[in-house]
Amino acid sequence: MPSPPTPVPAGDIPALRHALSLALDGGPAVLPYADRPLPLPPHHPGDLPPGLALAVPTSGSTGIPKLTLLTAAALRASAHATHDVLGGPGQWLLALPATHIAGLQVLVRSLLADLDPLVLERDRPFEARDFTALTTRLRHRPRYTALVPTQVGRLLADPAGAAALASFDAVLVGGAALPPVLRERADAAGARLIATYGMSETAGGCVYDGRPLPGAEIALDPDGRVRLTGPMLATGYLARPEETAASFIEAAGRRWFATDDVGEFGGDGRLRILGRRDDVIITGGFKVHPRIVEEAALAHLPGVTGAVAVGMPDPEWGQIVALALITPGPGNAPGRPTTRPPGRTGRGGGAGGGGGAGGGGGGDHGPGTGAGPDHRAGPDHRAGAGAPGRGAPGIRPAQTGARPPRAARAGTRQARPGRGRGTLPHRCGGTIGACSASCPGLPPWWSRSIRLSTASRRRRTACVGCPRSCGCSSSCFSRMPGPPPGGSPAGRRR
Repeated sequence: MPSPPTPVPAGDIPALRHALSLALDGGPAVLPYADRPLPLPPHHPGDLPPGLALAVPTSGSTGIPKLTLLTAAALRASAHATHDVLGGPGQWLLALPATHIAGLQVLVRSLLADLDPLVLERDRPFEARDFTALTTRLRHRPRYTALVPTQVGRLLADPAGAAALASFDAVLVGGAALPPVLRERADAAGARLIATYGMSETAGGCVYDGRPLPGAEIALDPDGRVRLTGPMLATGYLARPEETAASFIEAAGRRWFATDDVGEFGGDGRLRILGRRDDVIITGGFKVHPRIVEEAALAHLPGVTGAVAVGMPDPEWGQIVALALITPGPGNAPGRPTTRPPGRTGRGGGAGGGGGAGGGGGGDHGPGTGAGPDHRAGPDHRAGAGAPGRGAPGIRPAQTGARPPRAARAGTRQARPGRGRGTLPHRCGGTIGACSASCPGLPPWWSRSIRLSTASRRRRTACVGCPRSCGCSSSCFSRMPGPPPGGSPAGRRR
């Protein structure tokens, strides 16, 4: 019968590697910890599965710590599948904490490759120069590393860091969504980024660039909820039978992990994560996924390096969509956040780190959420290179009623309640009303606009960029005294 997991300090990498090596060969299971061991919950010896190798602490979306149980077979299956996709075993550079599945899998892959990893010291914040210096000490090919988007952004902002990044045969990126603009910058620098999606319950990332690893499968429920299966699945949570039964389900004769994410398959068959099920903003009866707004902002607003969309209470619509943006402040290098990593709040606060899959929301790099992307903690935020924080330089908190540019303010003065809208020229040939029908490149206004409450309680909307790349200006503010032309959207309360 398996013995209880043995606590091992994650900061002692040699000791942790040795313990993992024994566990993979049938020895005692490992329970990594940062400051002090997590107390084991009361449990029956039968709760421990045969072949248990690792108990990963994870808090999921509830914040209540629990232990995800992974067998040696699951860890090996994940590591071998990763190497099959990347091009074979190689030498790894560990730049992530070994308290969570992302860092632990770097160690497991290194053990199976029989090559010592290089370890970036974590006694100070991540800096491009430290990563670059360590990269020069790699001696074997292929060479790999795993990062979060924030780290990638900092490396790309430094010429030497960008060159170091490009020297790797593959760079796994998870823990938060990989913004398309960040991938474009990496491509231009010659770096091979692979967006990963997974979590502790899948032994790390099991979907790379939207496609499942060998042996893994993806399914979508009718409501878009993402389910994952494969030999890398965990057995469940220690002494949490109800949560195990709710998250690990039987369907079509197979065992699946039901994430807390919603997604869709693109025309090329790749999985795209739209966001977390509990992140959906319902405004006027319509569902808006924050990530869609955030990605539009990052792709189409000049100078924006980070974006977080949140829902705010509204007496008429139930919720409105608010957007906080990060732009480089005075003295800050492009691509470098102007705030320290914050916690997510509903009013201009940031988002904690998370996970990304092919630009979606999960990864094997975030500090452990259970269901779905580990994107509520860590050094990254959900979209962009840094997360917004209240009062920090370089941030334009849209929901606080920031004044629009002079030209836009002049346009809004043309509007009068009950007399239509102020009109501003749109680069695609239309005019700005409520970011609505007159722009052929925009979807319905309510899914691409942010309403701002000002001190005078006037209502404005701000276009966050045309998804069809027609070049719309970000300064397209206008008064919104009534519904869009053609009637009010369904669900609006009169």
